[in-house]
Amino acid sequence: MDVWISYLTAHPIISVALVAALILFIIMVVVRLIKWAIISFIILALAVGLTYKVAQPKKIIDRIQEGVESVTKSGAEKVSDKIQETAEKTVEKVKESIKIK
Repeated sequence: MDVWISYLTAHPIISVALVAALILFIIMVVVRLIKWAIISFIILALAVGLTYKVAQPKKIIDRIQEGVESVTKSGAEKVSDKIQETAEKTVEKVKESIKIK
Protein backbone atom coordinates (compact mmCIF):
# COMPACT_ATOMS: atom_id res chain seq x y z
CA MET A 1 0.00 0.00 0.00
CA ASP A 2 2.86 2.37 0.82
CA VAL A 3 4.42 1.72 -2.56
CA TRP A 4 1.15 2.53 -4.34
CA ILE A 5 0.73 5.79 -2.38
CA SER A 6 4.31 6.80 -3.12
CA TYR A 7 3.71 6.00 -6.82
CA LEU A 8 0.60 8.24 -6.84
CA THR A 9 2.45 11.05 -5.10
CA ALA A 10 5.24 10.76 -7.65
CA HIS A 11 2.78 10.86 -10.58
CA PRO A 12 0.13 13.53 -9.79
CA ILE A 13 -1.59 13.27 -13.21
CA ILE A 14 -2.42 9.61 -12.56
CA SER A 15 -3.62 10.56 -9.08
CA VAL A 16 -5.92 13.22 -10.51
CA ALA A 17 -7.22 10.77 -13.13
CA LEU A 18 -7.96 8.15 -10.45
CA VAL A 19 -9.70 10.73 -8.25
CA ALA A 20 -11.73 11.93 -11.25
CA ALA A 21 -12.69 8.32 -12.06
CA LEU A 22 -13.70 7.80 -8.43
CA ILE A 23 -15.79 10.98 -8.42
CA LEU A 24 -17.38 9.97 -11.72
CA PHE A 25 -18.18 6.54 -10.28
CA ILE A 26 -19.75 8.09 -7.18
CA ILE A 27 -21.79 10.48 -9.31
CA MET A 28 -22.99 7.60 -11.48
CA VAL A 29 -23.98 5.62 -8.41
CA VAL A 30 -25.82 8.60 -6.94
CA VAL A 31 -27.53 9.32 -10.25
CA ARG A 32 -28.54 5.70 -10.51
CA LEU A 33 -29.83 5.85 -6.96
CA ILE A 34 -31.70 9.02 -7.83
CA LYS A 35 -33.21 7.23 -10.80
CA TRP A 36 -34.26 4.39 -8.53
CA ALA A 37 -35.58 6.89 -6.01
CA ILE A 38 -37.63 8.61 -8.72
CA ILE A 39 -38.94 5.29 -10.01
CA SER A 40 -39.86 4.12 -6.51
CA PHE A 41 -41.53 7.49 -5.81
CA ILE A 42 -43.60 7.16 -9.00
CA ILE A 43 -44.62 3.63 -8.03
CA LEU A 44 -45.52 4.82 -4.53
CA ALA A 45 -47.53 7.73 -5.91
CA LEU A 46 -49.43 5.40 -8.24
CA ALA A 47 -50.12 2.99 -5.40
CA VAL A 48 -51.40 5.78 -3.16
CA GLY A 49 -53.52 7.18 -5.98
CA LEU A 50 -55.07 3.82 -6.79
CA THR A 51 -55.87 3.04 -3.18
CA TYR A 52 -57.38 6.50 -2.78
CA LYS A 53 -59.46 5.97 -5.91
CA VAL A 54 -60.62 2.57 -4.70
CA ALA A 55 -61.56 4.02 -1.31
CA GLN A 56 -63.57 6.93 -2.78
CA PRO A 57 -66.48 5.04 -4.37
CA LYS A 58 -67.14 3.36 -1.02
CA LYS A 59 -67.61 6.77 0.60
CA ILE A 60 -69.76 7.99 -2.27
CA ILE A 61 -71.90 4.86 -2.19
CA ASP A 62 -72.31 5.23 1.57
CA ARG A 63 -73.43 8.85 1.13
CA ILE A 64 -75.88 7.93 -1.61
CA GLN A 65 -77.23 5.07 0.46
CA GLU A 66 -77.72 7.35 3.49
CA GLY A 67 -79.50 9.87 1.28
CA VAL A 68 -81.77 7.20 -0.19
CA GLU A 69 -82.57 5.85 3.26
CA SER A 70 -83.46 9.30 4.59
CA VAL A 71 -85.58 10.05 1.54
CA THR A 72 -87.38 6.72 1.71
CA LYS A 73 -88.07 7.11 5.42
CA SER A 74 -89.43 10.62 5.08
CA GLY A 75 -91.05 9.77 1.73
CA ALA A 76 -92.75 6.71 3.18
CA GLU A 77 -94.13 8.78 6.05
CA LYS A 78 -95.43 11.40 3.63
CA VAL A 79 -96.99 8.78 1.37
CA SER A 80 -98.64 7.01 4.30
CA ASP A 81 -100.01 10.35 5.54
CA LYS A 82 -101.39 11.13 2.06
CA ILE A 83 -102.96 7.69 1.79
CA GLN A 84 -104.57 8.10 5.19
CA GLU A 85 -105.91 11.56 4.28
CA THR A 86 -107.23 10.26 0.96
CA ALA A 87 -108.86 7.31 2.68
CA GLU A 88 -110.51 9.61 5.24
CA LYS A 89 -111.81 11.91 2.49
CA THR A 90 -113.13 8.94 0.57
CA VAL A 91 -114.90 7.61 3.65
CA GLU A 92 -116.44 11.05 4.24
CA LYS A 93 -117.63 11.21 0.63
CA VAL A 94 -119.15 7.74 0.89
CA LYS A 95 -120.91 8.70 4.12
CA GLU A 96 -122.29 11.88 2.48
CA SER A 97 -123.41 9.97 -0.57
CA ILE A 98 -125.23 7.43 1.62
CA LYS A 99 -126.95 10.19 3.64
CA ILE A 100 -128.23 11.95 0.54
CA LYS A 101 -129.92 8.91 -0.92
